[in-house]
Amino acid sequence: MHSNVFIIWLFLSIYAVATIMFCFLVSVLYSKAKLASACGGIIYFLSYVPYMYVAIREEVAHDKITAFEKCIASLMSTTAFGLGSKYFALYEVAGVGIQWRTLSQSPVEGDDFNLMLSMMMLVIDAVVYGILTWYIEAVHPGMYGLPRPWYFPLQKSYWLGSGRIETWEWSWPWSRPARLSIMEEDQACAMESRRMEETRGIEEEPATYR
Repeated sequence: MHSNVFIIWLFLSIYAVATIMFCFLVSVLYSKAKLASACGGIIYFLSYVPYMYVAIREEVAHDKITAFEKCIASLMSTTAFGLGSKYFALYEVAGVGIQWRTLSQSPVEGDDFNLMLSMMMLVIDAVVYGILTWYIEAVHPGMYGLPRPWYFPLQKSYWLGSGRIETWEWSWPWSRPARLSIMEEDQACAMESRRMEETRGIEEEPATYR
């Protein structure tokens, strides 16, 4: 009620982006949609456990949790969201609400963590989830992809391209279509050979039913 509307929108938007990147990360860990949806929900709720641990230590045991420890726990996006929501609640109870002047402050005495750090950790989480998704997808692309070596980010050819790839030339729609690059031809050949292996031993459909 008392908080700045734009800050609320910004906080929820950053959390939504981090959640989407988290879903992308879970999706590359599983090859079947049903298994991914079931395990993804479990992993999502388990990622909230660090916040429960921090909250119990602060509110029940009255221990002081440093900002560094909270940042480590906030590598789970749900934990960062829980900590940020806690600061919203504390400022709302005080009747002040989150404002731009209180964004980097904590209403709890001796607490060096704040909502701004929580939002920064959500941004970092989104970036980390995206990088992990990109790497795992490249190394383990699934059944129909060509896996790259685990050290592929260190390869110069990945970032600058290899000499085997031909350059594309502009052509009009009525001219001869551009040729595929050698790398794309290799991928097409690999896909065709895999398809032939999968269909080997299958009887051809009778001509009367075609």
